[in-house]
Amino acid sequence: MVLYEISGDAGQSDGVDDGIVEIAGPPGTNIGCMVVSNSEWAIVIPENTMIPGDGVF
Repeated sequence: MVLYEISGDAGQSDGVDDGIVEIAGPPGTNIGCMVVSNSEWAIVIPENTMIPGDGVF
């Protein structure tokens, strides 16, 4: 599993979070409860979330 694409918050709009993270790996891999963060934000991927058939979440 790898961080496939990362795009930070552009900072052009206050109050709007427009950063993205794509995770790539084998389809059906459980990535639930993983934490993705940087120095400004953190998210927890919901429990039992699976990488879909195309291999990119």
